[in-house]
Amino acid sequence: MRSDRWLVILILLVVAASTTIFVTKAVRPVKTVSQTAQTPSGSLSLLVVGLEGLDLSIAEELIADGRLPNLERLMSEGVTASFSTLGKHVDKKIAWTSLVTGVSPENQGLGGTRMSPRGEVVQAPLIPKSRTVGTLWTALSDAGTRVGVFGWWGTWPVEEIDGAMLAPYETYYLEKSHSASPERLIYPVGLDELAWTITSRPESYRRADLSMFVNTEEGLGLEALIGMGYNDLARAYAADISMHDLAMAMAPELDLEAELVLLPGACIVGETFWHMAYPKDLRWEDLSEANVEQVEQQIPALRDVIRRYYVMLDGLLGDLLGLAGADATVAVVSDHGIEGWVYGPHGNPLFGPNMHDETGFWIMSGPRVREGVRLHDLELLDFAPTLAGAAGLDLGHEPEGRVRHDALID
Repeated sequence: MRSDRWLVILILLVVAASTTIFVTKAVRPVKTVSQTAQTPSGSLSLLVVGLEGLDLSIAEELIADGRLPNLERLMSEGVTASFSTLGKHVDKKIAWTSLVTGVSPENQGLGGTRMSPRGEVVQAPLIPKSRTVGTLWTALSDAGTRVGVFGWWGTWPVEEIDGAMLAPYETYYLEKSHSASPERLIYPVGLDELAWTITSRPESYRRADLSMFVNTEEGLGLEALIGMGYNDLARAYAADISMHDLAMAMAPELDLEAELVLLPGACIVGETFWHMAYPKDLRWEDLSEANVEQVEQQIPALRDVIRRYYVMLDGLLGDLLGLAGADATVAVVSDHGIEGWVYGPHGNPLFGPNMHDETGFWIMSGPRVREGVRLHDLELLDFAPTLAGAAGLDLGHEPEGRVRHDALID
């Protein structure tokens, strides 16, 4: 007999029907998403956009339907490569750091082990100070290129660079909400007031403000967006809008020449709404008759949340592409896809990283990048050296990953 514990978790996740939503702050205008591909017209020489947890198979489905014009254009103009991740349960701060160092956790100082003063082998702290190698942004900064880094996992506490750095959204928002000193959250600290003004708050969004993601005329309509579903969608949207707005504002404000910006929302939305998009993953026999009826009413309204969210992200990507110069090197990278619900040995659903696919992908374009090429079976560590090769950048250390010359023009 299956444990009742996971049934409680499932009910809280997909039902939570008694949740009441209160709004205490002014609502920011909802972002209007462009449906046309954006042509670079800015001045950045390098732009890297991280889309955490964006699933390539879903993206390609939407591209085939003409709904992701910016990703489609990047693919047609450059190289699309899939790679093996470091594993489902590797902390995202570690994985996103290895993406920009080209070095494994054991050898980059962040995420591996080290010898303690007592001569014991201990886990290295997950903070930039413990890193023993440089990153793409330190290489840019050392080369005299003004670079902005916004929301990248593994950047808290922030470090001093030639340009600007903001901690990951969740850290920045949580710490600022509790009146934390900005020194560890943003560099230079003088940008804090502007950054906080730009930052969106999840609690500012009403259900009506998120209606673009819901099939409002089907099933329960907006009434289906309750509890954890509402909270997670508002959190994901606030994070992505904030990092997008900060990157857009800081580039001209600071005369930046390169940017790395991470949008975390696809991962949150994928994990939360997967069972609505793919209800076959649910074990319906373990639900009560009342819960089955409730979920069946929610599915028509929420089955397209993930896909609609990807469309919104493509619009944000189009805006960011507008910051890049005509001869810029541009990369989009996702650390993993979504495998779907996984069940443990006792029949309980395993959420979070357990749902992750162990394949990520990157898309890269630029003057030194081949056009319309598809590569498979790469490693996560290949991203940084290949991007450095495309941008003519010296990482400053010997990466473990390979420069994929089959992606580049000799």
